[in-house]
Amino acid sequence: MLVNKGNTHITADVKFYDGEPNIGQLIGAIFNVSIGANGHAFPSIRWDTKEVYGEHELWAEISNISPKDYSLEYETFRSILISNASEKPELYLSQEDISFSTQNPQVGEEITIYAVIHNLGNTSAKAFVDFYDGKNLTNLIGTTKVFVDVKDIAVASVTWNAVNKGKHFITVKVRDCFPSEKTEENNKNSNVLQVGGNSKPSLVITLGLSNIAPFEENTERTIPINIFCYQQAVKNIHLVILENNGLEVTVVTPDFTLYPGQKKEYLINIKVPTLENNKKIESKAVLVQAVGDAGAVWSNTEQIDILIHEPGLYFIFNVALILTGIGSLLAFLFVVLTETGKYKFFSMLSLLIPSFVRVKKDKILDTSAREEIFEYITKNPGCHYSEIMHALGMKNGVLSYHLYVLEKEGLIFSHREGLKYRLFYPIGTESRNIVSRMTKLQKSILGAIKKNPGITQKELVKIFGKRQQTISYNIKILKRMGKIRMVKEGRIRRYYSDEDRRE
Repeated sequence: MLVNKGNTHITADVKFYDGEPNIGQLIGAIFNVSIGANGHAFPSIRWDTKEVYGEHELWAEISNISPKDYSLEYETFRSILISNASEKPELYLSQEDISFSTQNPQVGEEITIYAVIHNLGNTSAKAFVDFYDGKNLTNLIGTTKVFVDVKDIAVASVTWNAVNKGKHFITVKVRDCFPSEKTEENNKNSNVLQVGGNSKPSLVITLGLSNIAPFEENTERTIPINIFCYQQAVKNIHLVILENNGLEVTVVTPDFTLYPGQKKEYLINIKVPTLENNKKIESKAVLVQAVGDAGAVWSNTEQIDILIHEPGLYFIFNVALILTGIGSLLAFLFVVLTETGKYKFFSMLSLLIPSFVRVKKDKILDTSAREEIFEYITKNPGCHYSEIMHALGMKNGVLSYHLYVLEKEGLIFSHREGLKYRLFYPIGTESRNIVSRMTKLQKSILGAIKKNPGITQKELVKIFGKRQQTISYNIKILKRMGKIRMVKEGRIRRYYSDEDRRE
């Protein structure tokens, strides 16, 4: 559509291309298209798409506008998908295809909701995926777009802050599929998410210190995944691969039953291909989830980042830096200046380069050192990395190695507090009882929210004279700590102390 917002009659030439102008194929052209003052025009051509199945970008090139230098509004290109009329996609999702990064999030905690979309049809498709809180499809959480190839799957996801305590029916609906489907009967489903409450989920899976697994190209090996059972026994537990990203992923461990307090190491085998196009490194994500009791119990969803790299020991140092999350000089500063950086860096060095820790082999193999660390964390839940190192007089490599073993074995867990600190807790510590270290500004913001229930972020910016980004960041930290909650009133977000409500 061409739009003329001026008071002068104009003309223009329009050329249509399959692909970018002067690169793609010219489909047709219309000359001297007439557009009246404050009017519009719909130039169109016919295109034989009999032998051009697949995805295409159609471009319109506007030229020879008269009068010259006259302003004209138009859309330059649009992406379309052309399919054989006899071929149709068939999208569907089941209840089991809807999963959550955390099964029992606290009120205000940010989680990721995943939906696996299957295509059983005989042609590829594009579609929109809507996520709702509730079965009546009125409270929209978010929308995303997916492309699903023939006989394949695609994973759609949105992030969500659960603001209301209780049971939520998270509903996912696939709509506006192109080309049109054979049937839309299987395009909607729901799964239950429990928000708040003091109980732990029945099943929890963890990947240990890091979710990054380095692989030399064209190799295969097994990856261990720990599954913990809480509350009640869960039968026939098996691992579901939600997304393999083109890798060969095979479940090795058969189904099993776990009882409260038990854990089991579950193995999956991953085979990676040879790197293409002279690449030195490539990352592919694998999504996994544990399911038991014939689909009645689901665990959290974990993502394994498979880091495929070229052969050579020299690459280990690059991997160690990449595992910190940042590269080059920033990675070095991250390792030197932050506890999370030190923890990940020295732990990975101890695993990737065994000689790194054999300098003090007698101490590394001395389990009493590990027991000493565990006892200290048990007596001081929420203690940070440097605090443990100084209190017990241990070296970086030794402490990181033992912390990694304790976390991998499920005796402790850790999380990053701000940019600098990493805090450690014994397993079993309830999230609402975690004593998080608040900065002076965070304490002041919490005090202002307690004093002024329903205060807005804009009002907090005015009170403290800080930038909006600074206040927003610290509000997110307080929400993760469970100190405050947010309630939306139209477009306005109001904040309340969650501690007062619990009291």
